Amino acid sequence: MRQAQKGFFLGLIMLFSILRLAGFCLSDERKSPGPKFSLKLTGGARYAAVGDLNEYLDSFNQRPDICGKVAEVANWSNDWEVELRIRLSSRFGLGLATSGFFNKKNPSSIFLFGGEVLDPDITQSDARIEFIPEIRTAMPLGLNLYYSLCSGSRMNLLVDLGLGWYTGRMTENYIANFFQSDGKTYFGTLYWSVDNNFSLGFQGGLGLEYAVTDELALVVDLQGRFARISSLKGKICAMSNNSLSKETGTLFYYQWAWFGTGPWYKELMVHENPPEGGIFSVKDVRGARLDLSGFALRIGLRVRLF
Repeated sequence: MRQAQKGFFLGLIMLFSILRLAGFCLSDERKSPGPKFSLKLTGGARYAAVGDLNEYLDSFNQRPDICGKVAEVANWSNDWEVELRIRLSSRFGLGLATSGFFNKKNPSSIFLFGGEVLDPDITQSDARIEFIPEIRTAMPLGLNLYYSLCSGSRMNLLVDLGLGWYTGRMTENYIANFFQSDGKTYFGTLYWSVDNNFSLGFQGGLGLEYAVTDELALVVDLQGRFARISSLKGKICAMSNNSLSKETGTLFYYQWAWFGTGPWYKELMVHENPPEGGIFSVKDVRGARLDLSGFALRIGLRVRLF
């Protein structure tokens, strides 16, 4: 949360700086429109919400019977973008962009306490559980429409709106060792992997360009994004000491509780059909989402081509 607040205020400061600097640019158009094609190369940092996966991981930390903490997938990552821009007129431009992977893997483990052995006839079980979640996404292609708010001999302030094609993969590897009060030990693992190779998102932002020469400009971009990858489909594999099961289906997000009495815990699991419960009750069932919504701050260069 502190990182998110720090990034938000940093973005506000940068936006304020862009607007202040833009005040120095002249309102008149350039006499010469310049080359029609240019290449923009930028890099910086991006914040993504992540969403359901982190809510599921954090729900383990709400349990009263654990020691340790399950680490969530980090929201911050490095970010880069390459864009070919086409000048349509003195005010409008069109950009074709591609950006790097948001690739995060954050293993952690907890110890689950099974309880006191008050009755020798009742077998209690402690467990050590390891979580290995991973997210891998990309924007293979984005289309941005630019409008120049004001331009001068050196400065150019732009706004942009765009549409992006996103791919996403999400996996979880859950490994558990159970230690029973009767001296027996058991091993179990659960692995699922889901993806969606075509999902649309929207982005928009502000950009400031400073022309160093007629062919080279320094750029600063502040971009917001709304992109949620849903319809995540894949497979799940569960294995214990002497059994193995596999299933394909859709990743669902829901809450569950023993016999519906609570407390309720969040769950992510692959099922062929929406879960309906059994020895435990379920509620709020829906398809899981990978939420890439957030913002990015990047700096770089724009090189005029021809």
